[in-house]
Amino acid sequence: MAAYGNMEKAAPGLLYGLHHQIDSRLVSGGAIPFGVAVSAANGDQIVIGGSNVLGIVARTALDQATNKVGDCVNVVRTGKVWAEASEAIAADAEVAVDSTTGKIVAKPNSTTAGKINTGWHARTALDAAGLILIDLD
Repeated sequence: MAAYGNMEKAAPGLLYGLHHQIDSRLVSGGAIPFGVAVSAANGDQIVIGGSNVLGIVARTALDQATNKVGDCVNVVRTGKVWAEASEAIAADAEVAVDSTTGKIVAKPNSTTAGKINTGWHARTALDAAGLILIDLD
């Protein structure tokens, strides 16, 4: 795609396909980058990671890398979205969320502190940390 400056096929928080449920929430407790999982905080507020995972922060046209406290952001609740992962993950494997960073991790075989099971699945494989396509349904 030389005419478009060689765009990457994916970016953190970029939607994939159709049929998404997206909620608007307010950032609380610190900056939140696109493509990470967030949890509910007070009322309509969200924080990065956490234990009550709502979804993945969707990319917008904002010319900034992260959303700051007080910003209204889009949280993808269903559908497919590109997300940040912190480790290798196999395609079609069930994934979890790191409760500190909000990044996607491989689902542990047993209960592991800091790993929140979501029922989400990876739709692409990843050999190391990077972007991975997640199905939130």
